[in-house]
Amino acid sequence: MIPSDIYRIEKTRLAVALRLRGGSVMHGVVFAQAASQNGWPEEVADVLNDADPFCPLLTRGGQTMLIAKEHVLEAMPNEGSQLDDERHATAVAAEVELTLQDGTRRRGSVLIQMPSERPRVLDFLNFGTDRFVSLHASGTATLINRQAIACVRPLD
Repeated sequence: MIPSDIYRIEKTRLAVALRLRGGSVMHGVVFAQAASQNGWPEEVADVLNDADPFCPLLTRGGQTMLIAKEHVLEAMPNEGSQLDDERHATAVAAEVELTLQDGTRRRGSVLIQMPSERPRVLDFLNFGTDRFVSLHASGTATLINRQAIACVRPLD
């Protein structure tokens, strides 16, 4: 008999707050792979940027909600990103102000990794493929849904 856990993928719980279209905020945890293909544990950004249109969120109240990623305006992970720490060393930080579709404004820096001598915010926005953009401010990163961005004002 084959053990039932042979196909089990070890998951970790990552605390996050999700602000949805309409303004409601949900607090809970998302489930990420403890060891991904690149050898790093997955982070909230990996879960939100993967191809799946929905992800489970275990709320503080113990309910499991299936969240449509396209309806998440912003995600605020409770922990920093190891990948973003690496990107800081190799990327160009560009200061920006983002205005979201609901009028919310966020300021911070985006990390641009473009094969160019002059990486531009415009190129980062036009050619980036991630569903969520990581915006860094005051030592934290907020994940902003690219589709919720109404306009961007470069600040440098």
